Amino acid sequence: MRLPAVFLFWALLGTSLFAQPAPYREPYRPQYHFSPAKNWMNDPNGLVKFQDEYHLFYQYNPFGDTWGHMSWGHAVSKDLVHWEHLDVALPEKKDRMAFSGCVVVDSANSAGFQTGREPALVAVYTGYRQSDGWQAQYLAYSNDRGRTWQDYSDKPVLDISSTDFRDPNVFPYEDEWRMVIALPTERKVRFYRSKDLKNWEFLSDFGPQGAVGGAWECPDFFPMKIEGEEKTRWILQIDLDRQAFAGGSGGQYFVGHFDGTRFTLDNPTPEITWPEGVPVALSYDVMGSGLWKREEGRCASTRQALGTARSELFELSQPWFNFQIKGGRHPDKLEARLVVDGQVVRRTTGFNGSELQPVSWDVTPWLGRQAHLELVDETKELWGYLEVARATLSKRPAPASRDLARWIDYGPDYYACISFHNTGERRVWLAWMNNWLYGQEIPTSPWRSSMSLPRELSLHRVNGVLELQQRPVSELKRGQGGKMVTADFKRTHLLTTELGPSSGELVILWEPEDGQALNFSLLGLDYRLDQARQELLFVREDGQQSFSPAFPNRSVVSLKKQDGPWELRLFYDQSSVELFAQEGRIVHTARTFPKDMSGARLQISADSGKLSVSRWEMPSIW
Repeated sequence: MRLPAVFLFWALLGTSLFAQPAPYREPYRPQYHFSPAKNWMNDPNGLVKFQDEYHLFYQYNPFGDTWGHMSWGHAVSKDLVHWEHLDVALPEKKDRMAFSGCVVVDSANSAGFQTGREPALVAVYTGYRQSDGWQAQYLAYSNDRGRTWQDYSDKPVLDISSTDFRDPNVFPYEDEWRMVIALPTERKVRFYRSKDLKNWEFLSDFGPQGAVGGAWECPDFFPMKIEGEEKTRWILQIDLDRQAFAGGSGGQYFVGHFDGTRFTLDNPTPEITWPEGVPVALSYDVMGSGLWKREEGRCASTRQALGTARSELFELSQPWFNFQIKGGRHPDKLEARLVVDGQVVRRTTGFNGSELQPVSWDVTPWLGRQAHLELVDETKELWGYLEVARATLSKRPAPASRDLARWIDYGPDYYACISFHNTGERRVWLAWMNNWLYGQEIPTSPWRSSMSLPRELSLHRVNGVLELQQRPVSELKRGQGGKMVTADFKRTHLLTTELGPSSGELVILWEPEDGQALNFSLLGLDYRLDQARQELLFVREDGQQSFSPAFPNRSVVSLKKQDGPWELRLFYDQSSVELFAQEGRIVHTARTFPKDMSGARLQISADSGKLSVSRWEMPSIW
């Protein structure tokens, strides 16, 4: 029987509608982490507690699921766990996006914006002009608990005529205000002072220090008491858009003193020592146009240069090829390449930085063969230049600046971390749970990106060194669950445990014997805790990978020395795992996209020792 056309239309429409997942039940949708209902999200902004509400603002694209049209999304919570979505707070203006910034409670009405009994909330944020990349700092304010916002002016309150001047973070200091803001390509942060949030006076710069391989962004700065002592230190958090510990984006921190003008470190970062070796690539031939600069052991293109520079041939006589590089990041168009027998075997672009950074390539597969270093410049865009220097063949790699840094999180998916303002002595922060290397390609719809769990911080002196410890906020309540597995391993064998829904918390307790290791897998992520080496190996090579060649990940974390039992807390939520070890001194966050979403499964093995595994459900917050 042929169905009437109208009946067929409604039947097909109904089938289509019923086939769509319910909101917040889509594949890979986090159930107890914050995510927008739809579209793109990145950095958290303006975290502040006001009266009985926590405010979460965030970089948001109201019109699509990739970066663009940057505005401030907005949500509020009573407990840091359950969130209510509100309207966009700061929309994009004509030719001006609303980049990252902060919100402060102006209790003294220093800016004069307050109209009623309650203090005004004041947003200090970066305006980004698309037409020329110009960045400057603007104000907006709210007198209705953050529900609506008014611009102070269409002119900035702080402008240094720069295309790299962003992410202000303002905090009260005595009876004034202080601002810390990033100079990304200089790998610096800058401090300013103000009495009224409108007029700003330069104080000092800090940096470069620590890891400097990527652009510095999203600073946070606050005092913390040392646990068990009467002393206080200041913590500076700064993110790198590239070249962080696990590759791509990540955050580092510094501990020091602040006198209201200048931040000084307790212990300055040690200088990098260049390994001894055989100098190579001492001269270059250029085929191209524009100005190229050459001297012994150094070659550089300029903004107007195009073409290729080729070093003389040299034999790969040592396992490591080390060199320094600076300049722009334009993959394929602007690169240094190692060529062996006519084939490109290693390549890198620059890091949008004006300081030379070390690069080390393992050339063991080509030992004894002839090679040359090649510079390719096919762009005149911003940062359209490249320089290489100090090429050396050595028995060991050159240490990278990231090896000297103190990392907030050792995983690949924890970036733009900032803390809540106006919370007294309690310090809580959260971060964007994604990575700029692949963030716009992750396979989720109709939204992209989520936030990490809020974490409470404490500062401890451990073996004479001040270290941050992080733990999930106490407001995060467990559901049903308890101890699932106990085992006494006499020899290596594998346990597989079905966990049920793909959202929950695991606690693994392991009492190893000397020199043993624990292996476990969860949601397609593999971990190996090596007691002998005091290392945590992480491997992400399962699940969906094809959306980005940068997504597979392998890294090794050096653990703090520990001989006794190990407790590992793992918070897993559909497409992420946050691991806390050694009382929160080591934290590791990673996204994952398993092919099988029917439920979570834990596989675990150990060489020996006693083991117990407990699991709790984590109820959905939506």
